Amino acid sequence: MVADEAIFQENNAQIYKSNHIKELKNNLGITTMEWPTKSPVQLKICEKKLNIGFVRAIFATWNAITFEKILYFIDSMPELVKAAIHYL
Repeated sequence: MVADEAIFQENNAQIYKSNHIKELKNNLGITTMEWPTKSPVQLKICEKKLNIGFVRAIFATWNAITFEKILYFIDSMPELVKAAIHYL
């Protein structure tokens, strides 16, 4: 399902370390990029003081995305990247 060249980047959150998620990524052929636990990017994000309403809105939006929609996004990436490169 996932392109052979695709590499998934995650932020080392505990949810990505569960056996269920590891098995799912393995079954889908997803390669995960090594990402340092305390990367500068992650630290910058953590430094921001997010209000709880904003955080709840993010989670609600994320939870509303169906698995089928995620697969659609994955499948559409090659064409989107080609279009972006062409635009440059």
